[in-house]
Amino acid sequence: VLFFLMIRRPPRSTLFPYTTLFRSQWKPNLILRAGYNYGRGPVPDNSLSPILAPITEHHILLGSAYKYDSEWSFDFVFEYDVPNSKNYTNDDLPFGADTYTSLGVIGLHFSVMRRW
Repeated sequence: VLFFLMIRRPPRSTLFPYTTLFRSQWKPNLILRAGYNYGRGPVPDNSLSPILAPITEHHILLGSAYKYDSEWSFDFVFEYDVPNSKNYTNDDLPFGADTYTSLGVIGLHFSVMRRW
């Protein structure tokens, strides 16, 4: 069993995330992954919209990669973005002052890869 841990600190800009990744080669054809990511939302509060509100900051991921043979492999990822909420005022939208928005994400990602 091989373990790999990567930690990346953000540069001075707060737009780039803080990332931690744990990876384990469980079997010759199976890789397990776990990760955490922090990234402050890139959109200023006065530009937020309830239609698109990228305000989640903490992201947790669990995944695996399965190599079926030399050509085929499959990736599975479970993503959980911790719910976050904000009060904001965007004068360009008709929602008025002190508008409230919240967002949380639960996602499943699946990919199939074939090497030619």
